[in-house]
Amino acid sequence: MNEIEKMYENAGIEMIGYCDYLSYCPCWTSCSDKCNNYNKVKWKRPSFTAKKQLNLLKFLSRLDLYGEVILRDSDNDCLVKVEILDPGFTLVKAYRNTMEEAIAAVINKQWEHLNDKQKQEVKEILE
Repeated sequence: MNEIEKMYENAGIEMIGYCDYLSYCPCWTSCSDKCNNYNKVKWKRPSFTAKKQLNLLKFLSRLDLYGEVILRDSDNDCLVKVEILDPGFTLVKAYRNTMEEAIAAVINKQWEHLNDKQKQEVKEILE
């Protein structure tokens, strides 16, 4: 599971069934295993769009965190570095990861420190 999938799972975002037969499938509003086309459904989480990424960066910048959050791999190489210099001013640098993965990794690392209201805000951003 990559960081983006983990972030969606932490936030409780369910997978959505995408049916190739959507335009004429009789059960397109609520896909179930009773449908003849159920085995052809592709299950995905909602896309991690640029708008969602920007909103998560804004969210991170509002947290009462100062200093650096650094994520390292098993070889102790830096993967993601987040510098929170001021409320409202956050720098995110991705090393050997995409920016999408970097943002998700930081959200995942902070997840257990978020209160219920903040977790709900992340969920709403991702929906």
